[in-house]
Amino acid sequence: MIMVQKHLTIREAKKILRDLNDELDLELTNKKITLYKTQPQSVKLKDIIVDSSHASFDKFSHYVIKNEELDTKIIALLQSINSYEALIIKRIRSIALANKDEAKVIILREDEKYASDHNGKPRTWELISELTGFSVRQAKRIFADFLNS
Repeated sequence: MIMVQKHLTIREAKKILRDLNDELDLELTNKKITLYKTQPQSVKLKDIIVDSSHASFDKFSHYVIKNEELDTKIIALLQSINSYEALIIKRIRSIALANKDEAKVIILREDEKYASDHNGKPRTWELISELTGFSVRQAKRIFADFLNS
């Protein structure tokens, strides 16, 4: 059985990178919230009322336990972010080393602004063919070679 591995385009890698950064922001916010919960606060009326139904709860101990969980998630997210950034840099470097005309095909196909303006769809091969002077088949081959490099 042969497994086919799909190569990410720069646009797909950037989308994943944005999602990872959003998730990192969420985890860092959660970490701040747990820190604020352990900080001294002014006395509130509900804290003065004796309630025997609750066992004693050490906020600081709970914060330390949760902090380890959040730190593990944060470190994993940072490692993923670094790996996707490295992938994007490698892909851009390969475009820069390619022939200028061939690089134009890749840049036009990977254009995020165009895709976001057109419901997430990249430029059509026919449009890329018109803009670069390559045939549709040739443009597809150049892009496939880029993905396989």
